[in-house]
Amino acid sequence: MEKKQIEQIRIKAIRDFQVNRPYGIRIDFKKRAIALFNRKYNLLGKSEDGSIDALPVEPYDIEDIPLSLAQEVKKSGDIVDLFFYNDETTPYTKTAIDTGQLLNYNRRMFTLSALLGRKL
Repeated sequence: MEKKQIEQIRIKAIRDFQVNRPYGIRIDFKKRAIALFNRKYNLLGKSEDGSIDALPVEPYDIEDIPLSLAQEVKKSGDIVDLFFYNDETTPYTKTAIDTGQLLNYNRRMFTLSALLGRKL
Protein backbone atom coordinates (compact mmCIF):
# COMPACT_ATOMS: atom_id res chain seq x y z
CA MET A 1 0.00 0.00 0.00
CA GLU A 2 1.23 3.46 -0.79
CA LYS A 3 1.97 5.92 1.99
CA LYS A 4 -0.78 8.23 0.67
CA GLN A 5 -3.37 5.43 0.79
CA ILE A 6 -2.39 4.56 4.34
CA GLU A 7 -2.75 8.21 5.35
CA GLN A 8 -6.22 8.37 3.74
CA ILE A 9 -7.29 5.24 5.61
CA ARG A 10 -6.03 6.70 8.90
CA ILE A 11 -7.92 9.97 8.30
CA LYS A 12 -11.11 8.04 7.49
CA ALA A 13 -10.70 5.92 10.65
CA ILE A 14 -10.29 9.04 12.81
CA ARG A 15 -13.33 10.71 11.24
CA ASP A 16 -15.40 7.53 11.59
CA PHE A 17 -14.45 7.19 15.26
CA GLN A 18 -15.25 10.83 16.03
CA VAL A 19 -18.63 10.74 14.28
CA ASN A 20 -19.98 7.24 14.88
CA ARG A 21 -18.72 6.32 18.33
CA PRO A 22 -19.79 7.90 21.64
CA TYR A 23 -17.63 10.70 22.99
CA GLY A 24 -19.94 11.10 25.95
CA ILE A 25 -23.37 10.80 27.45
CA ARG A 26 -25.51 13.45 29.13
CA ILE A 27 -27.56 12.28 32.08
CA ASP A 28 -30.46 14.50 33.13
CA PHE A 29 -31.51 13.43 36.61
CA LYS A 30 -34.56 15.73 36.69
CA LYS A 31 -35.98 14.41 33.39
CA ARG A 32 -34.60 10.92 34.08
CA ALA A 33 -33.23 10.86 30.55
CA ILE A 34 -29.99 10.47 28.60
CA ALA A 35 -28.45 11.68 25.35
CA LEU A 36 -25.43 10.05 23.71
CA PHE A 37 -23.20 12.36 21.69
CA ASN A 38 -20.17 12.13 19.43
CA ARG A 39 -16.98 14.22 19.31
CA LYS A 40 -18.88 16.83 17.28
CA TYR A 41 -21.37 17.17 20.19
CA ASN A 42 -24.05 15.80 17.89
CA LEU A 43 -26.04 12.58 17.57
CA LEU A 44 -24.01 9.51 16.69
CA GLY A 45 -23.54 9.40 12.92
CA LYS A 46 -23.98 13.15 12.42
CA SER A 47 -20.82 14.89 11.21
CA GLU A 48 -22.00 18.47 11.68
CA ASP A 49 -20.97 20.39 14.79
CA GLY A 50 -23.77 20.36 17.33
CA SER A 51 -24.59 21.26 20.91
CA ILE A 52 -25.21 18.91 23.80
CA ASP A 53 -27.99 21.23 24.98
CA ALA A 54 -29.88 20.80 21.69
CA LEU A 55 -29.76 17.00 21.56
CA PRO A 56 -32.97 15.00 21.92
CA VAL A 57 -33.12 12.98 25.12
CA GLU A 58 -34.55 9.56 25.73
CA PRO A 59 -36.02 8.26 28.98
CA TYR A 60 -33.78 5.90 30.90
CA ASP A 61 -33.27 4.53 34.41
CA ILE A 62 -30.16 6.61 35.03
CA GLU A 63 -29.16 4.89 38.25
CA ASP A 64 -27.90 2.01 36.10
CA ILE A 65 -25.16 4.09 34.44
CA PRO A 66 -22.03 4.13 36.62
CA LEU A 67 -20.09 7.39 36.61
CA SER A 68 -16.93 5.28 36.67
CA LEU A 69 -17.37 4.63 32.92
CA ALA A 70 -16.15 8.16 32.27
CA GLN A 71 -12.64 9.54 32.14
CA GLU A 72 -14.09 12.94 32.96
CA VAL A 73 -17.31 13.91 34.74
CA LYS A 74 -18.85 17.40 34.59
CA LYS A 75 -21.77 18.20 36.88
CA SER A 76 -24.11 21.15 36.64
CA GLY A 77 -27.22 20.98 38.79
CA ASP A 78 -29.35 18.02 37.70
CA ILE A 79 -27.18 17.41 34.61
CA VAL A 80 -24.10 15.20 34.49
CA ASP A 81 -21.95 14.86 31.38
CA LEU A 82 -19.73 11.79 31.15
CA PHE A 83 -16.82 11.96 28.71
CA PHE A 84 -15.24 8.68 27.63
CA TYR A 85 -11.97 10.16 26.33
CA ASN A 86 -10.23 13.49 25.82
CA ASP A 87 -7.55 14.87 23.51
CA GLU A 88 -4.81 13.13 25.50
CA THR A 89 -6.59 9.76 25.76
CA THR A 90 -8.22 9.48 22.35
CA PRO A 91 -7.42 6.10 20.78
CA TYR A 92 -6.99 7.69 17.34
CA THR A 93 -4.42 10.42 16.79
CA LYS A 94 -3.20 11.94 13.54
CA THR A 95 -0.10 9.76 13.64
CA ALA A 96 -1.13 6.46 15.21
CA ILE A 97 -3.69 4.26 16.90
CA ASP A 98 -3.11 3.84 20.62
CA THR A 99 -4.18 0.23 21.12
CA GLY A 100 -4.11 0.53 24.92
CA GLN A 101 -6.47 3.52 24.87
CA LEU A 102 -8.66 1.77 22.27
CA LEU A 103 -8.92 -1.30 24.50
CA ASN A 104 -9.89 0.87 27.51
CA TYR A 105 -12.47 2.74 25.43
CA ASN A 106 -13.96 -0.49 24.02
CA ARG A 107 -14.28 -1.94 27.53
CA ARG A 108 -16.29 1.12 28.59
CA MET A 109 -18.45 0.88 25.47
CA PHE A 110 -19.07 -2.84 26.03
CA THR A 111 -20.40 -2.08 29.51
CA LEU A 112 -22.45 0.91 28.33
CA SER A 113 -23.79 -1.07 25.37
CA ALA A 114 -25.01 -3.82 27.70
CA LEU A 115 -26.63 -1.29 30.07
CA LEU A 116 -28.42 0.53 27.25
CA GLY A 117 -29.32 -2.64 25.36
CA ARG A 118 -27.90 -1.40 22.06
CA LYS A 119 -24.85 -1.71 19.88
CA LEU A 120 -22.36 1.13 20.26
